[in-house]
Amino acid sequence: MQSFILQVTEDGHIPSSCQEWTSITILHMVPFKNQITCFLNAGFFASSLQRWEIFEVGFGTGLNALLTAMAATQQKRVCNYTAVEMYPLSLEDASRLNYPEILGDTSLFQKIHEVSWNEPIQINEYFYLNKIHADFTKMELPENQFSVIYFDGIRTW
Repeated sequence: MQSFILQVTEDGHIPSSCQEWTSITILHMVPFKNQITCFLNAGFFASSLQRWEIFEVGFGTGLNALLTAMAATQQKRVCNYTAVEMYPLSLEDASRLNYPEILGDTSLFQKIHEVSWNEPIQINEYFYLNKIHADFTKMELPENQFSVIYFDGIRTW
């Protein structure tokens, strides 16, 4: 596991940054949350699909997975969520994040972080998670499996 730095930002949210990389600092929770909300609005909420296959490049802090799990549960739509992460947060570092308090769902956030890596797990009736500990650039993915791909290429810091 890599070593991460956790620091509180101006609006009270705690992002993480890996000491090995350029510092990742999200200045405000709102723009970051809006980024994933954009994914949900453009894909999940805009479609009539009742079953989703989502792939995320970089599980990171699990915020995208949490917001998607919350949306899937609220909308009662099944979501198979696969995320790949080369440098996963430790459970200790994940427990220091304050997303659950901000978003109001501590139990779901804990489940998302406590499940094993490299094993598909049912989180609740609507959300299934497969966290893959691997280098995305060295993976072969099946064609036409995913409805949506999350890739946080938008710079928010």
